[in-house]
Amino acid sequence: MGHSRRSHIVIAGLVLLHQLISMFWYSPFLFGYHWINASGFRLSQLPPYNETAFYWPFVFSIIASVLLCYAMTFLYIRFKVTGAVAGVKWGFVIWFVFVFLNLLTHNQFAQRPVSLSLIDGGRDFIIFTLSGLVISTLIVRKNI
Repeated sequence: MGHSRRSHIVIAGLVLLHQLISMFWYSPFLFGYHWINASGFRLSQLPPYNETAFYWPFVFSIIASVLLCYAMTFLYIRFKVTGAVAGVKWGFVIWFVFVFLNLLTHNQFAQRPVSLSLIDGGRDFIIFTLSGLVISTLIVRKNI
């Protein structure tokens, strides 16, 4: 892909931002309790903090964010997606077609409430559109 050091730093910042958004999104301040109720999950099901099983979802979340950012960067460079509006627009398209519709369908087959798809999909919407904005303006413009 030929990324510069600056591109890797921007992506690292995005990955950190994804984690912070997720932490706030699923906190009691926003949708934490609603998500727990909609998913049927119980806090008593969490492994204790001192067990490695507690940390695996966070590890996978970080890996997923890294792969998402590099994949979006590759696509944006390949298709010359530059500028804030184009970056957000294509972030929305990628989110809606490849993430939200799949998430909604999966949750419907699992007979989970639509609110669960809206909570999870809402977080993903913010992450994809924000990533599209940052990648198109801070990385792609410098690589074309």
